[in-house]
Amino acid sequence: MKKKHIISEFKKLLRYAEQQPCLHEDTYRGGAIWEICRDCDMKWADDEGGKPDDAHELPKEILDAHRVLEFLD
Repeated sequence: MKKKHIISEFKKLLRYAEQQPCLHEDTYRGGAIWEICRDCDMKWADDEGGKPDDAHELPKEILDAHRVLEFLD
């Protein structure tokens, strides 16, 4: 398999994943100040404002995958 093909398929996978945002609906308390999402492990501290109303940031794994693509491209 050629590098170009691998990069193309990887980009398709990222586009798909970015269209499936985690809604952070299943959370739990992690200690006294943390709220943690069970699905994506994103966390928010109460003393830093807690979970925002619009908490749909890209997960670290997708951001890391973009960095890998920049390196390969």
